[in-house]
Amino acid sequence: MRGNQNNADLRQTAKNAGVYFWQIADFWGVSEAYMTRLMRRELTAEERSRFLNAVEQLKQEQA
Repeated sequence: MRGNQNNADLRQTAKNAGVYFWQIADFWGVSEAYMTRLMRRELTAEERSRFLNAVEQLKQEQA
């Protein structure tokens, strides 16, 4: 991973789960571009929780 990326732990969690940003964006009902821009800054606690919940649900659907 490059340098000190914002939300590096969330990025790694999604990667380890085999979940892509476009899938999370689709799950949230937003564009992939919006999701990518959102990840450029540190997410709030609420956003982080929502992100992790989405990853978990998408991971379950893939299983």
